[in-house]
Amino acid sequence: MITKDWLKLVFAGKKRLLEMNEVSRVNVPAYDELSVTNLWKEVSLDTDFMQFMPDSFPKGKNCDRRYFFNILNTVHPEYCKNIVQHASEQRMSSSGQKMQDNNIEVNEEWHAKLMAVPFISCKYLFRLNIVQNLKVGHCICSRPRPSLYLRLRRGERSR
Repeated sequence: MITKDWLKLVFAGKKRLLEMNEVSRVNVPAYDELSVTNLWKEVSLDTDFMQFMPDSFPKGKNCDRRYFFNILNTVHPEYCKNIVQHASEQRMSSSGQKMQDNNIEVNEEWHAKLMAVPFISCKYLFRLNIVQNLKVGHCICSRPRPSLYLRLRRGERSR
C-alpha cells in the first residue's frame, strides 16, 4: 500500500496518514457485496475518506481490503457498521435476494411424487463404493470430506 508516489503526496500535505492508535480496526466478512470493488464507486466521492487513499492504483489492482475497511470504519463508523449489518441480514434471512434465487417452489403433486422415492445422496454412494472396493491394509482419503481418513485393518471389513 505504501509506495514512493504515495509518500510524496503525504509529505507534500495532499494526502494523510493515521497513526496506528488512531485507526479503528474492523473485521469485515468476505462477502461479494462487501468487496472493495463494489464499494469503491460510492466512497471515492467522499473527500474525507479519499484523503487517506491513493488517487490511482496499478492496472487491475485495488486497495488492500483490510486497509480500506479500517480507514472506512475510522472515518465513517456508522456507515461501515450499517453496510456490514445489512449484508449479513441479507445473507442470513430467507427474504434475501440470494435465498430467493436458490429456492425452488414445489406444488403438492410433485411433492407427493418426490416423497414417494427414497433419496440416497451421491456422496454416500461414493464413499460406500470406495470402502467396499478397498483391499485390506490400504489407506484412502475420501473426496467429499478430505479430512476423513478411512483405514482398514487386517481382518476388518468395510464400515
